[in-house]
Amino acid sequence: MKTPKEYTDNLKKGIVTDAMMQDVLYSYSKRAKNYRDRIRDLQDKARWNPHWYDKYGETEKCELKRDEYYMKKGDLLKHCDEKLTAVHRLTFWRKRRVYDYEAEYDKLEQERKNYEHGKESKVVHTNSYYDRDQQMMVDFCDIREKHYRYFLYYEFECRSFHSPIERKDLDQRRGLEVIDLDELTTYGEDIADLLPVPFCDKVWMQVTSKGAEVVDELKAQHEAEREAAEKEAMDLMCKGLQKQLDNDPELRAELEGKVKPW
Repeated sequence: MKTPKEYTDNLKKGIVTDAMMQDVLYSYSKRAKNYRDRIRDLQDKARWNPHWYDKYGETEKCELKRDEYYMKKGDLLKHCDEKLTAVHRLTFWRKRRVYDYEAEYDKLEQERKNYEHGKESKVVHTNSYYDRDQQMMVDFCDIREKHYRYFLYYEFECRSFHSPIERKDLDQRRGLEVIDLDELTTYGEDIADLLPVPFCDKVWMQVTSKGAEVVDELKAQHEAEREAAEKEAMDLMCKGLQKQLDNDPELRAELEGKVKPW
């Protein structure tokens, strides 16, 4: 995607508009997900092909790029609090194994009975194995536990973004509504449809290091109109002065006499 001239002109003036910000955020976010997906492909390749190994360290390189783009996305979102509309809570489940030599195992007796009788239970599997070191049978059960992930949700005019947040940090966002999500699926994007990285990095630097204000399109338009009006007024004033000098040779001679040559 070619950078729009309007974006380049704004950046030269130290202006970052909402539209610029959301397109830069989108570019960083999708590039990060492209690397995330590539890492998964490489991990699957290593898992299913015992003869393959990551000879050139592509996985590590992808991880570095993924983390870089997510970091820059997060840096920019810190300057977009006015776009923060809610906290999204994603529910997910994890299995955890509990062995009979652990104190928790006895506390799960009723849950194991429920599982064995086909009743609702957080126990989802039971079994045993022979421990050769201890020379004894060991019973165990797998339990299913509910967990949550939290995300700050930013909503721009045409795009929306998530930024992960720890549960302990939610106290600072008490005024935001917490919305439950059943799933959160995200995808990468063809880089041909994304803003170039050099431009994105310039915006990131302008906002995070030089303190550029993120303004809406109307404010940026007013600023451009004001500058154009000032330039037009200056041009008219110069033309008026030139006309006056052309019609008044004495004034011209007087002014030229006061201007010393270099």
